[in-house]
Amino acid sequence: MQVENAARAGAQYASSTLTPTSAQIQTAVTNATGLAGITATPAPAHSCYCADASNGLSTTTCGNTCASGGTAQHYWVISAQKSYSTIFPWPGISNPVTLTATAYAQN
Repeated sequence: MQVENAARAGAQYASSTLTPTSAQIQTAVTNATGLAGITATPAPAHSCYCADASNGLSTTTCGNTCASGGTAQHYWVISAQKSYSTIFPWPGISNPVTLTATAYAQN
């Protein structure tokens, strides 16, 4: 849950800041929780997407007309990761395991 919260904190920062940078969003991700070792990996990326109710977000060229008739919008894609080692091994689960979460922010 803390990895998910970190990704969401990065998305919240990106959507509430006029011109955020990748480094600023990374800082928001890593400082979002008290859990040490959370990283913004891969680095936050800015791209254009079409929002489609049936398919979610699809990558496209900025300014293109989407299938829904709207125009492609600018989004940040923010990821958070944390390597976690269990105390005891669990069958079928690697140890350590990488916990990941991704959030999107329209900007």
